[in-house]
Amino acid sequence: MQTLIISLNRARKSSPLLGLMLLLAMMVACTPEAPAPTTAAPTLAPAPPTRSTAQPIIPTGIPLPTPAPRSALPVLPRWSRGDVVTLLALGVDRREEEIPRSDTIMIATIDLRGKKADVVSIPRDLLIDIPGFGQDRINAAFSYGEQEKAGSGPVRAKAAIERNFQMSIPHWAVVDFQCFRNAVDAVGGVYVDVPQAIEDNAYPDDGYGYLQLNFDPGFQWMGGDRALQYSRTRHDDSDFGRMRRQQQVLTSLREQLLLLQNLTALPSVLDGCRGMASDLPATELIGLAFAARSIPEANIHLRVIDERMTRPATTASGAAVLVPNWDAIRPMVRETMPSAASARR
Repeated sequence: MQTLIISLNRARKSSPLLGLMLLLAMMVACTPEAPAPTTAAPTLAPAPPTRSTAQPIIPTGIPLPTPAPRSALPVLPRWSRGDVVTLLALGVDRREEEIPRSDTIMIATIDLRGKKADVVSIPRDLLIDIPGFGQDRINAAFSYGEQEKAGSGPVRAKAAIERNFQMSIPHWAVVDFQCFRNAVDAVGGVYVDVPQAIEDNAYPDDGYGYLQLNFDPGFQWMGGDRALQYSRTRHDDSDFGRMRRQQQVLTSLREQLLLLQNLTALPSVLDGCRGMASDLPATELIGLAFAARSIPEANIHLRVIDERMTRPATTASGAAVLVPNWDAIRPMVRETMPSAASARR
């Protein structure tokens, strides 16, 4: 507990906790309050599109976290910025030699009064109008902002999404892949039911080469590296499949967070999350995450802008893009996040 308090005090002056706090806000906030389970075995939310019937692959020698009684949890900061909050979550591929890219793009709205949460995943190749730069893939907006000024990527991406989706997104947060790995490892890994076999012979590694990936179908444990690979691979199907896998891993991660006996795992990922950013202080993100624990599972909705709302195309420069059907996308956004859409008008 003392370590966590020290970490929170440091977070008021810097941002090492922000990446992890975003994960908590996106996963724990979209998670129902933990019941008192009768067993320490992990549970999983249904995994799209079809669940596998293969036997689980359970690692040996890895202790499962024990659920904590509510009285064991420390007093945490309170969320004080209203009953409904919408934020843009960006997952970034950050390398020292390159301008970072936002390969994962999600919008989340959390309604504390109505006890519901909605998350919409956006394909990175969606063709949009980026103010000042014209038509380009949606993930280019972040890169353009970073090229203009380091740290401006989230603001540029947020402005582009607000304009094209016709909605208001007050807050944003950015997480890189190293923070994701550390968060998964900090909770002891995640358990994922892989619906079907995956083979990817062109998965990019950290050294600008390629790895050969294989995932067998079935219920299995994944550490940080493996969970990241599962969340990023797309060559065996599409970016739509990748977005569904990302949501599946986030669901599994929040299940593990609920099983944690205490919060001692949080400081262990601080070093891996340095450089992450948000317009919200770390303490506010913590408050939001835990304020939303009472949201029922039935009121948590995960959506994907998928094949029904886009069509593939190739630009004059040869880039593969997804042309949006705004007549389908914008009504879905208005229905899913009415407060954010109405605020734009």
